[in-house]
Amino acid sequence: MGEQKNLTPAISSGEGFFCPEYTCPQRPALQKIPRAKNQVFSAIIFLVDLGFIKLCFYNMGGFIVAAVIIWFLFFNKKKPKIEKKKNIDTKPVYKKDIVITGPNPEKTTDYLFYKFIQNFENEVHLKAWFDDCIIKGYNIKEEYKEAVSQKVKTGSFKNPINFEEFYGLKYDYIAIDFETANSERISACKIGLAIVQNDEIIDTRSYFIKPPKHISFSAFNSSIHGIYAEDVIYHPTFEFIWESHLSIIFNNNLIALHNASMDASVLRQLFEYYNLTDFDFDYIDTMQIAKNHNMPAKLTDLVSFFGSKVDGHHNPEKDAEYCAFIVSNFIEKGIDINGYRKNLAEKPKKISKNIKSQK
Repeated sequence: MGEQKNLTPAISSGEGFFCPEYTCPQRPALQKIPRAKNQVFSAIIFLVDLGFIKLCFYNMGGFIVAAVIIWFLFFNKKKPKIEKKKNIDTKPVYKKDIVITGPNPEKTTDYLFYKFIQNFENEVHLKAWFDDCIIKGYNIKEEYKEAVSQKVKTGSFKNPINFEEFYGLKYDYIAIDFETANSERISACKIGLAIVQNDEIIDTRSYFIKPPKHISFSAFNSSIHGIYAEDVIYHPTFEFIWESHLSIIFNNNLIALHNASMDASVLRQLFEYYNLTDFDFDYIDTMQIAKNHNMPAKLTDLVSFFGSKVDGHHNPEKDAEYCAFIVSNFIEKGIDINGYRKNLAEKPKKISKNIKSQK
């Protein structure tokens, strides 16, 4: 595929930078509080408070009780165990290397660089990463320097470039992956995308999806993808995401997914559930293509088969990148992916009236 053989399943144009280690200051050792020097005086004060001295003048039994208490509390010869002082380790208790991988400022597009700056959350780490780029001698645009400076000083920066205006609406393909709240196809709770143009991933993104009201989250599903009901409660439904974002880029483009029985079925049933009819696109199933060419069918095994490591499986944005990586390798091997195209509108699966009535 030209100069870039394989689409890497992660941003490949960045340079790693190790931030300084953080050291948690050691807490001072707790010191023992010595007992009062005059134990007898302390005992008398203690017994006065309890009224024992007055009792002793009128009752011999009270005197004996008081004597026993004084002996037990202050003159018991059992010595407390004294632990030997342990050597204090002066090394940091907590330390962690933070690796920041960003776009190569000489090779990336303006859109991707500004998107990276906009989404970066820690201004201190951002400055450290950018200073390292300067030290390494990268030729950095003045506009990039101004963007980083604004983010570091104010904590905010908005990407001035519109994706659709910058890249247009025609792509090689868009790889996608869904995660669902439970076994129902309409329970989609997140979608990840990797958009490919001219053999390169030009953008990755993901959207949290609020499932229909009657949908509950399965503990099993949440344990796999780490998404819970509270994560999506304030996010829009698929209907809104489709009409506001996805329809613009999906229609008239090829959609790549791994395991059509899952992701294509999710799309079909969501369109059916929300009565959406404004969709028109083909899709390919990388699992089917792999099986037809005697390759591993599982996503992670297929990624490893093509020589890449898997990190972040069941993160839909990552899995979409892996899917794009697989498609790239199919094309590199001379496989005609267009021969596997299917239109999503073909043989849609219908949802029962009972489910639709719960909307």
